[in-house]
This record gives sequence, structure tokens and C-alpha cells, in this order.
Amino acid sequence: MESFPKMIAGITHNQPPIFFLDESVFSTAQSVNLRVWAPVGPVQPYIRRKKLSFKAIAAIGIIDVAGNVVASETREKSYTTASYIGFLRKFKRKVKGKVVLVVDNLSVHKAKDSLEFCRKNKISLLFNATYSSAFMPVEVLWMHAKRKWRKQVAEIEDFSNQAVLQRKIDICIRKV
Repeated sequence: MESFPKMIAGITHNQPPIFFLDESVFSTAQSVNLRVWAPVGPVQPYIRRKKLSFKAIAAIGIIDVAGNVVASETREKSYTTASYIGFLRKFKRKVKGKVVLVVDNLSVHKAKDSLEFCRKNKISLLFNATYSSAFMPVEVLWMHAKRKWRKQVAEIEDFSNQAVLQRKIDICIRKV
């Protein structure tokens, strides 16, 4: 574990640049703490569940070795091969030339169309070992973004508008 930061420091000056990609999900369960303080007794606090619940929102992000968010987006549903390739297209518009992209073992990363897109667009994929999220610095992005998101939840009045929720999540990711 100690050697990982040294390895990253050693490769930051070499070409091609290295980036880390990962997906995450923002959901009601992560966002709202339903425990409340109330006096002991027969009266139970009532919380309108509908106000506090929303469909899970998928997020994808790429950071560089310095921890800067290079690209991110959110969507209502999980990433398919087509939506993943669409995201990579946006990423490649921002980053020119050959790059190395460290990814986990999600099936969309290994799909034939994804691998072909990466080959054609000079993206070398480096697959992280299974269950080795400690070696994915992009996980820190999700930790901080979700912390900011939990603070934003109190300001939201209407949880039924997915577009508003996605915009707020996007803001939390960019603020990291």
C-alpha cells in the first residue's frame, strides 16, 4: 500500500497521462438519515417517505493523478455500453492524444464495443484487480461528493424532479 503513492508520483511525469474512471450510485438510502430524536412513548414521529425517496442516480467520473476531476456526468439509469462509450467520447474531446485509463472490472468496460472504441481512440485500459478499490483514487471523489450531497439534501423541496437531483449531484461532484 505504501508503494502505490510512490508509483503514482513516478509516473506523473511520463507519457501518456494516466486517469482513473469509476461509477457510483446516489440513492435515498445514502442521502437521508431517517433517525430522529423523539420522546420515549407511544407517539412515533411521522416522516413522509415520498418526500424523501427518489430513483437511484448513476454517476461516472474520471480524475487525473493529481486528483482533479477531468470529466463527470450523471444519469437516471445505470451505464450501458452505449452510454459508457458516449461518456468516453466527451472525455476524449477534453483530453487529446494517447491516455491510460485505469478502470475496474465492470462488464461495460470489457464489452467488445467499448474495447474497440478505446483502441480506435488511443485509450489504453488498465484493469484494476478485483476487490481492490483501495487502489482507485477516484473512490475518494465519490466519498467527498456523497458527503456534500448529504448536506444538500436538506435544501431540496421536491424529490420527484430527477433533473433537479441530477444537477445538484453534478454540482457536488464538481465542488470536490
